[in-house]
Amino acid sequence: MVQTGRQAFALGVSMRSVSTGINIPYQLAASHGRLSDPLLLHNSFDDSNFGISSLSWAEINLNYAYDLIDRGNTKFSLGVGVKYLFGVAGAYITSRNLKFSVPDSRVLDIKNYDGDIGFALPVDYNNYDKSNFNPVFKGHGLGLDAGFLYTRLKTFTKPGEKRLCAKPYADYVYKFGVSIMDIGGIKFKHHTQVHQFNNRTANWQRFDTVQSRSINSTMRMLSDVFYGDPNTSLKDTTLYMSLPTTLSIQYDYHFEGNFYLGAYFLQPLRFRLKSARLPPILAVIPRYETRIFGASLPVTVYNYEKIRIGATLRFYSLTVGTEKLGTFLGIGNLTGMDFFFAVRFNLEKGSCMSYKNGACSKATFGKR
Repeated sequence: MVQTGRQAFALGVSMRSVSTGINIPYQLAASHGRLSDPLLLHNSFDDSNFGISSLSWAEINLNYAYDLIDRGNTKFSLGVGVKYLFGVAGAYITSRNLKFSVPDSRVLDIKNYDGDIGFALPVDYNNYDKSNFNPVFKGHGLGLDAGFLYTRLKTFTKPGEKRLCAKPYADYVYKFGVSIMDIGGIKFKHHTQVHQFNNRTANWQRFDTVQSRSINSTMRMLSDVFYGDPNTSLKDTTLYMSLPTTLSIQYDYHFEGNFYLGAYFLQPLRFRLKSARLPPILAVIPRYETRIFGASLPVTVYNYEKIRIGATLRFYSLTVGTEKLGTFLGIGNLTGMDFFFAVRFNLEKGSCMSYKNGACSKATFGKR
């Protein structure tokens, strides 16, 4: 990223993957599909609107931002990012309705199944052990990010230098931003199958002996069970999957010295069962920042129900941290753990065009 005057430009390349499970019935997840499990045996179920989806892609993004207002102690910036997408893999299993019973451990009596199965995967559909990267990218698409940022500065400033990188750091009281991320999607055209099962019934005998030898054999078996023909369920060889479109709201307040309080809110805007989506997240992040050292203690509410406390430490350009500090401290039950690190290098504001130090090279973290 580089800034010149009121404008900023950025070019990025990334690889991303998002997997989502929505309203998965407890009995299906806990029993792993074993009819002999007490959760299923001799019981009947009627579940609607659940599914799983996964999307993996690479992207090249070009971003542009402009300071629409930059005078006194007020700055208002607009930004937009355009992304060209390379679909590596996409898949979903959706169920608008699944009504079934398990009269004994060998029979699955499906009263109604209304759902879809679609996939474009880098594997051989006739052999689980073989990959298929021909082509590597099974589809392409476009994406868009857009938003604004309002900044209240601590001092009155002029619009600043127009020379490349010469604009110095301007300390702020607070920042507030809103953006919509990942508008768009990917259309998969290669190595793609879409199967539809519209309100089908089946009395599946000897379900306990079923074996999945390959993706193709499994789909032909499902088509034969529900339609009496191994090829009827296949309806399309192209599939479109939306990006995990998300609303993002951010706020950051700078107290005196090196203490800050940040917060952000993420809310998914895609609600289709076929779409991968990010979970809702609300986070409050107190932190301490200097040029050499930084520390924060983020408190996160995940999916409106799970509270997590994390910690990060930064030394110069290296940051390490976790979102589940309690796991490392032995607090609570072990349900998962994480660890992350990042390395980031910045061109120092006000000095990147100077031989040694520019006139504004020390204007960082509110110190001049």
